[in-house]
Amino acid sequence: MKREIPDWGNIFSKNVFFASLMNENEQNYFYNLVDQYLTILVDLNKELEPDLNSKSIDERIYFQRNYCKQQMKNEKTSLVLLKYFDKQWVERYIKEILFDF
Repeated sequence: MKREIPDWGNIFSKNVFFASLMNENEQNYFYNLVDQYLTILVDLNKELEPDLNSKSIDERIYFQRNYCKQQMKNEKTSLVLLKYFDKQWVERYIKEILFDF
């Protein structure tokens, strides 16, 4: 089932597919869609040369930093980790390793 993108979801491409998979048919559809996306991505990347343009690099860094900031607002990440680790460890892991910008 296709879902609304949450408020923090502006970090995603306009082509994002945000879903809740309620049954096996929906899971299979999603897996097939992901497989198609990854096949296209792999095929395109086989033909690419590295982009060493400093403006492009700065733009990618900007978007990565924004992604990290937005993801740190997503409480689900810390809630899952808090089931296994103490709060101090989780906060440090999220800020220094998982989303280190």
